[in-house]
Amino acid sequence: MEIWIATQLPKFLTLNKITWEKSEETKLIEQLSFYIYNMVYNICAIVATNSKVYDPALKEIKPRHLQQSLTYIQKKCYPLSITMEQKGGSSYHFDAEYLGKETGVYTADAGKNILALDFENKIARPEISGGAAAGVITFSEISYTIINTSERKDLFPNDDLKVILADFQVKIGRHSLQILKKILKMHFNCLMIDIHAQQPLTLVKLHKLVALKRHGVFL
Repeated sequence: MEIWIATQLPKFLTLNKITWEKSEETKLIEQLSFYIYNMVYNICAIVATNSKVYDPALKEIKPRHLQQSLTYIQKKCYPLSITMEQKGGSSYHFDAEYLGKETGVYTADAGKNILALDFENKIARPEISGGAAAGVITFSEISYTIINTSERKDLFPNDDLKVILADFQVKIGRHSLQILKKILKMHFNCLMIDIHAQQPLTLVKLHKLVALKRHGVFL
């Protein structure tokens, strides 16, 4: 997965108008890919541990095992969304999913376009179409189309995530997998927001950003 991530980063950074030190490009992409893979592995380890602690006999990750990770990233990086939710406004549209109701938000391979980030408001761009009621901010899927014949259009492919979770002797269903991927993208976007603010990106800046407490999961 780390190699796969590395192939996608240049196009993602370029799309979102993030500049970087060209003389350090190879090392930057390599290091950033390493950090992102660490984040994926660490989040998988956390949710797998939660499932074993609360449902040791189940050996399967359910939405309730993901709630702690979701709450953490919301508080650390997206407090505005929590405030809006408490006031009865927009939310991340997760609550109904926790109750087991399919809302259509977590669909596999949602969209084929690469979505830019809304850095000013520190949210992913609102969903382009479908999946939520008008006015609801959803954390839209960021798709990565490589070539038309490629079956891997996601930065965090389903099969790779399942392999990592299998190392912890747990499995995950489609429903919970899509919620997990939302959490991964929330962490990823949070780091990208900070990188955007500190551009042009250099190795020194990258190491300092990842050292921030809210990005500890990347280490």
